[in-house]
Amino acid sequence: MRAVFLTAEGPTFCSGGDLKLLKTACDPWPVHRRFRNASRWLVPLITLDKPVVIGMRGAAVGGGMGLALTGDVLIAGESAKLMSGFFRLGVVPDVGVMYHLPRLIGMARAKNFLFSGGTLSAAQMLELGLAAKVVPDADVQAAGLAEAERLANGPAEGMGLGKNLMGRRSEEHTSEL
Repeated sequence: MRAVFLTAEGPTFCSGGDLKLLKTACDPWPVHRRFRNASRWLVPLITLDKPVVIGMRGAAVGGGMGLALTGDVLIAGESAKLMSGFFRLGVVPDVGVMYHLPRLIGMARAKNFLFSGGTLSAAQMLELGLAAKVVPDADVQAAGLAEAERLANGPAEGMGLGKNLMGRRSEEHTSEL
């Protein structure tokens, strides 16, 4: 494997977490454990030493937004939208959102988006640099696979090392120099 392409079947990328659990869970520990369990597969995807291409149609809500942001390259369909509803539910965003969003669009924009419970359209995702390109929904699969193949045919190991270095905090870099 030299690259990964991750997409969803159907019109929606990912509807996020179990809203019923989040609304009815009075004890914060079950919610914390659920998020911790999600990080067991999400963090390895984030730190994978291969390029990850995300193909996204429709909505990515809450935790689904975190999943969409884990990719290195996001190909968005025209219907793609990122939706934040964490604070409306009284929960803290997942690691995918908290780690990536401020790094990708800046702290002030990330806070404004999350605190407002906002929605970003495919065009806005492209404008902010979250999406590499926007294509018709019917072309997401083909465009995403083509991008994954292009990356797989390139220096995937070098990209993996670069990805690892970019993912580190600046304090980690300077302590290793």
